Amino acid sequence: MVPAAGTTTDSAATTSPPGPRTGAATDSDTSSICLSLIATPVVFRAVTPRRFVDAETPMGVVDIVLGVWFDPSKTVTGLVDVETGVVGDVERVSYRIEVEIDGRPAVIEQVAYYSHIEGQITQLRLVCSGFRAV
Repeated sequence: MVPAAGTTTDSAATTSPPGPRTGAATDSDTSSICLSLIATPVVFRAVTPRRFVDAETPMGVVDIVLGVWFDPSKTVTGLVDVETGVVGDVERVSYRIEVEIDGRPAVIEQVAYYSHIEGQITQLRLVCSGFRAV
């Protein structure tokens, strides 16, 4: 995949804020990358179309993101429209992930507000569109 405008590349991954790297980790389906970006403990809260979810450990976050949201039935085909910013005392990242579900294209958009210390996310609040047919 060619990185879309505004996305981080491998060379920038170690110097960029952890928010955009979290989207890239989801794209590559790499739990070890996700785990390395999340502090212990972490305050994770997310709103999806069907439920509210939360976790307090890095493994809890990874279990939700890679075990439920992006489980093996979904194939990530692209990470696009990555935008970053600051809202008061937290950073913001939004991104759109292109996927295939049962051979059909879909898209999901997420907006995350997060705090971090030394490159690890300590608080993460996320709003998710849910998987939408394209």
